[in-house]
Amino acid sequence: MRPFWEKLYPLRVTEFLDDALADGRIKYAGFSFHDDVGLFREIVDAYDWTFCQIQYNFMDEQYQAGTEGLEYAAENGLGVVVMEPLRGGMLTKEIPAISDIWKRAPVKRSLSEWALRWVWSHPEVSVVLSGMSEYEQVMRNIAHADKGLPNSLSQEELDHFAEVKAEYQKRIKI
Repeated sequence: MRPFWEKLYPLRVTEFLDDALADGRIKYAGFSFHDDVGLFREIVDAYDWTFCQIQYNFMDEQYQAGTEGLEYAAENGLGVVVMEPLRGGMLTKEIPAISDIWKRAPVKRSLSEWALRWVWSHPEVSVVLSGMSEYEQVMRNIAHADKGLPNSLSQEELDHFAEVKAEYQKRIKI
């Protein structure tokens, strides 16, 4: 992404966005991000963006923009659209050791609901793209979204996330 930004910015992309906003071709200016947090800050600071889109889930707090970028975007008034909240579906796979941790949680939820609730619990998040492929998933996610509020997870639930994350990390080779 850095090479793309380094080519695009000198071509006056921000002036193009200003013109497109002024003449009504677009209503909002935003960007999707896939690089390190340093570049993320640079891009946020380069223009008066309306929103950004970042990858964010409980396994990827330090990946790409991560939590630091999430908070920086919100501090700068950007709406934050989260992609990959289920990490491409990986966080919904039934793994016995992971399922055993969730079974000890004070509240019973599906794996997808746990992962989505973690993202929704961050007040900086504006929209979550959950990657649904079946009608039933749409309906479940709508039901889960009603309960997915900022700061809605207890410390005990957050402790379970830490335990689950540690278990996943033991299994990740690369």
